[in-house]
Amino acid sequence: MKFCVFEQMQLSHDSCLLHLVSPVYATSGSLAIINLRTKAIKYVSGVNLVYVIETGSHRDELIYQRRMLRKSVAYPLIHARPDGRFIAEISNEDFPFEGRKDAPRLRQYLRKISGTITINDKELP
Repeated sequence: MKFCVFEQMQLSHDSCLLHLVSPVYATSGSLAIINLRTKAIKYVSGVNLVYVIETGSHRDELIYQRRMLRKSVAYPLIHARPDGRFIAEISNEDFPFEGRKDAPRLRQYLRKISGTITINDKELP
């Protein structure tokens, strides 16, 4: 029996790339980036959340939270290409869950790149 368990799904604006976050590790998930045209799949390990940038010149690029080992464990927000490749680390601040309106560095970064993401039906920034 084949099945897929995922916690979050995001779709690119042209519906070509499907982004699924699955709970695969005890402390983090994994991001599967599925090209629906070619059926190719790429994985980015350690990802807990993913959002597709919806507007501006960075449309369809990603903002994701990834588990990283430094002096201690960190979960920074990362700006990445649509295929998951790293562009920049945004911040190591708490991500806005359940409608919270914090994450000022993420808001500032999205304003700087003229991008928006939607979290729980609310547009950020």
